[in-house]
Amino acid sequence: MGNFRITRLAACCLGLLGLVPAAARSAPPPRHTRVSIVGEAFHINGRPTYEGRTWRGHKIAGLLMNARLVQGIFDDLNPDTAGRWAYPDTGQWDPARNTREFIQAMPQWHQHGLLCAVVNLQGGSPEGYSRAQPWHNSAIRADGSLRPEFMTRLESIIDRADELGMVIMVGIFYFGQDQRLADEQAVQRAVVNTVDWIVERGYTNVLVEIANECDNRAYDHAIIQAPRVHELIQLAQQRAAQRGHPLPVSVSCNGGSLPRPEVVRTADYLLLHGNGVRDPRRMEAMIRSIRQMDQYTPKPIVNNEDDRPWRDADQGWGHEANNLVACVANYASWGYFDFRQAGEGWQEGFQSVPVNWQISSARKRAFFSLLAEITGNWISLSDAQTLHGWHIKCIEADRGKTFWTVEDGAIVCDSLDSSDHDYVWLLTDREYDDFELRMRVRSSASSPGNSGIQVRSRYDDQARWLDGPQIDIHPPAGWRCGLIYDETRGHQRWIFPSRENWGIEPAQGPAQWKWMHDGWNDIYIRCQGTRILTRINGLVIADYDGAGVLDDELHRERGVGLQGHIALQLHKRDRLRIAFQEVQLRVLSD
Repeated sequence: MGNFRITRLAACCLGLLGLVPAAARSAPPPRHTRVSIVGEAFHINGRPTYEGRTWRGHKIAGLLMNARLVQGIFDDLNPDTAGRWAYPDTGQWDPARNTREFIQAMPQWHQHGLLCAVVNLQGGSPEGYSRAQPWHNSAIRADGSLRPEFMTRLESIIDRADELGMVIMVGIFYFGQDQRLADEQAVQRAVVNTVDWIVERGYTNVLVEIANECDNRAYDHAIIQAPRVHELIQLAQQRAAQRGHPLPVSVSCNGGSLPRPEVVRTADYLLLHGNGVRDPRRMEAMIRSIRQMDQYTPKPIVNNEDDRPWRDADQGWGHEANNLVACVANYASWGYFDFRQAGEGWQEGFQSVPVNWQISSARKRAFFSLLAEITGNWISLSDAQTLHGWHIKCIEADRGKTFWTVEDGAIVCDSLDSSDHDYVWLLTDREYDDFELRMRVRSSASSPGNSGIQVRSRYDDQARWLDGPQIDIHPPAGWRCGLIYDETRGHQRWIFPSRENWGIEPAQGPAQWKWMHDGWNDIYIRCQGTRILTRINGLVIADYDGAGVLDDELHRERGVGLQGHIALQLHKRDRLRIAFQEVQLRVLSD
């Protein structure tokens, strides 16, 4: 598990506090999720996280991708400031609602590949960053005992995480709130009480973070500050070992700071923050510097607070040149930190109270989309409300025509009332190479038109054409649905089955096929290397190896065949009504 040393100092602290092994409680219920550390990797239930996963040549297995969600048990005990956190729809603050909505959002986070949520007994600034903190948000009383109402909320979060296979990183202290504790003994007592609380409930899916940013000058108590905080790490380790329930323990530092040698030696995993680290190369250098320290032995490195990708225009959420990718490329986990900026609405931010815990904004969606891609989880390409993430390509005369819309959660193309149009394509904003794609498609029996799903395609603005392979969707002749036509200029023909041009007969289609008019059809497409496989309603329609075609000189010149956009097609002059629902994609491992 790591470095659970029983030190003389920690033992002395336990004695001075009068803390001896706690009386036995009734046995906790069986737990489903057990986190452990093996070298530099995290394991869950004895297996590496994201087992076998690589992304763009980088090892992902063993990482613990996380988000700073510290307000999960927030409440304000100061009546003078409690009114600041009222919900916009009710005009009142409600701590129970806050935790309930946190728990409701957890499955969606997990589905996108998030394995760890960071929660703190003293929260974090409900304004994002704050100089003064007059509010009173502390699960810890002045004497170091724990407030039951806060801990009950935390218990419900950890229980749900245990069911989902997730880890909760429980932070104890936050600068600006630590002054709520009376003295150093109260601080030590709070650490021991937190460990006891975790152990007594048999939690095996918990990591401990003693304090958020121990080198922040706002801490009042010297024992929480950087020169001495390793004493609290040892105290927590000692108490957990004494209870026969070892817990991984660490502490974080200010953005851009490195942990002190005593922390590197003592902690079971090492925490970094990326706030203020505007150059990803500096993030890479920080990770290398830790591994080069004399006190370092193999253990995980985790960035558990970073807001630079969304705050810096020159970072963003691409495949390079941001702190997230810098961490992953250097085998360090990364954590998303998001707060509501001045003038932004309730949908923004995971730290600003009241919190909208859903994936409710463009930057939340951008993070979770990249996270799902990195970790190999299915991501939705549609928010079921808008065409966010897509854009239209067409000739000038068709611009402004509303053929593509969203209705009842589905992307819909409707040109039944007009055949006066050229080709009109709806393209994903992002490009993909190797992936699985699945969706449900519904065509109208009264619709005579043609559509299709293009993959690894690219639009030429001068030629006004979308080059690349297309999975045909032709409801009037259902036997064609799922076959593959190459729309690449200079090579426009059927490639599965292989034909000389666009001509094709039912005899060249599959022996069996299932296409339902006015019902939902399940479509699955897998693109990997030069191979494209299509399946409709459970039947394999095409299994095509395009070696020598998709990777030939022509396709390389057009930049298609192996990488590009996904697109939905409205055929020239066709009257069409077709709906695409639950459009989901999973990026394949290298």
